[in-house]
Amino acid sequence: MIHKEDVIREIKILASRKGITKEEVVAAYEDGILMEPPPIQIEEKNTMVSKILYYVGGAIVVAGIAIYTGQKWEMFSSVTRIAITLGSGVAMFMSAVFLAQNKQTIGVANAFHFIGGLLIPTGLYVLVHEYFGDVFPRSVHSIIMGALAVSYVVSHKAMKSLILLIFSIIFGTLFYFAFVEYLIGASWFMFDLERLTMYEFLTVGATYLLLAYTFSKEAGRRILSGFLYGFGSLFFLGSTLALGGWSPDQYIFWESMYPGFVFGGLFLSAYLRSRVMLIFSALFLMGYIGKITGEYFSDSIGWPTALILVGFILVGVGYLTVYLNQKYISRNVV
Repeated sequence: MIHKEDVIREIKILASRKGITKEEVVAAYEDGILMEPPPIQIEEKNTMVSKILYYVGGAIVVAGIAIYTGQKWEMFSSVTRIAITLGSGVAMFMSAVFLAQNKQTIGVANAFHFIGGLLIPTGLYVLVHEYFGDVFPRSVHSIIMGALAVSYVVSHKAMKSLILLIFSIIFGTLFYFAFVEYLIGASWFMFDLERLTMYEFLTVGATYLLLAYTFSKEAGRRILSGFLYGFGSLFFLGSTLALGGWSPDQYIFWESMYPGFVFGGLFLSAYLRSRVMLIFSALFLMGYIGKITGEYFSDSIGWPTALILVGFILVGVGYLTVYLNQKYISRNVV
């Protein structure tokens, strides 16, 4: 922030050095009177602290409700259990909708949406538990998560709230996993569940990366791009690395394709100006190099030589990461 005293001092110094004239000062003053004052900006640090406190407070509220309910669970009737969980969540959601109408209480509204987003799914499962007991059909998971995803997407469209968009993505992801589990059903023994899970994470990772790219073009959603690039890179590169397997049960297709994925991530990070994608790509490249050398050289006399070579390669990867960051990403980083 520029103080008046500093400006006056600078004018005096310039005047003593004949660097500014009285007419220029007067002209600047008169031009300034005609200008519209810039909007008052709230300091970002204070705003961030407030947001953190809102969500921490919301998490503490949920924890308090959970502890209280857990202590009294056996004493409560089914109606009371549903009211405390699902009823409280819906009440928080409706309160958030009301508070969001006033700009001064939007932060509190987001905190209430956060509490509701945690309590409502819990309440729905409590509701189902009261009717089905400890074991209920696989389809129930899909129905609950699908209903939540649709509800929060519609709510986000109506209210344009970022916290609602975040919950939409979370519930949409959980619906995807639940729906795949439902489709498999009783045929689960026919699948390699570990590899199937990796394929699921691969799909989620690719979807997150596409969402991140889309959101980076929109001012209101750009803040989510960094998180989505990070989780998308983690899920995509982590799942494809795992799909390659380990000797002697490695899968040549995924193992041979992996360098293309990881180097693609490195260069995409430069194009998209995403530091988090750059970091994950570099880390997974190092992991892949270590995996390959461990698989194919650990039992040979060339193992020490391979380690030396890997060391130099990792130094090169480190330099490439720093170079890409400084040249393409440092500005307009996501």
